[in-house]
Amino acid sequence: MNLAVIIASCNREERAFSTARSLLQMGIEVIVVDDGSTMPYPGSEIQIGLRLLRLPVNSGPSAARNHGARSTQAEWLIFLDDDDKLDPSLTEWMRKQDERRLKELDLVHFGHRTEEPNSSSISVTLSSHEKPSVLAGSWMMRREFFMRIGGYEERLRYSENSDLVERAALAGARTLHAGFPSLSYTIGRPRRREEMAARRAEACIFYLNNRPCNRRQTLKIGLMNSWWDRNPLLGLRLVAAFLMAHMK
Repeated sequence: MNLAVIIASCNREERAFSTARSLLQMGIEVIVVDDGSTMPYPGSEIQIGLRLLRLPVNSGPSAARNHGARSTQAEWLIFLDDDDKLDPSLTEWMRKQDERRLKELDLVHFGHRTEEPNSSSISVTLSSHEKPSVLAGSWMMRREFFMRIGGYEERLRYSENSDLVERAALAGARTLHAGFPSLSYTIGRPRRREEMAARRAEACIFYLNNRPCNRRQTLKIGLMNSWWDRNPLLGLRLVAAFLMAHMK
């Protein structure tokens, strides 16, 4: 199976290798990228089918994923968070596909299952043309196409998957919506509100300065976030960034 799964991880060794071992049982090439953890991940976990790469300093998920993508010659890439799981139906689906059909594609969207810890509640979201899946693990991209569009934007540490999928569409990606969920996504412990607010603000300002076709929508979302985060200063920063971008 000409597929590599790249797991970017930082300071979560046990989760990363647990996820990696489950993938090895599915016959998939697995690359774990240690994104500058305080204590480097041990090489003792390396086994056939699993490679461990390390960045000397924490560079963010985009840089770590790009590093992993450059290290493999696999035809297809899937990027996975270290606490999520791929559904075995994905490998079964790939084995049944005509290779000639896959060669005509650049991007395959699947979907995801959302599970809540300590709960039996599960919801399924399938990808569609109107709302393509963007969560890491809910789509796969041809490596050659990924490299051609520049991979992940390394300046982004939030909304980096949405940015990549959007650029793929703008680049004319030949796309298929497969109609089943490839990802099991567990809602984990929420990050601190201040941390998430800062990441959202950083992403919005980046979009305002670098994605001119989406400026009005970005401003709208950013202002909604500033209200949700009770951060009027962010709202003023976004309006200023929007006006400055239009004056360039």
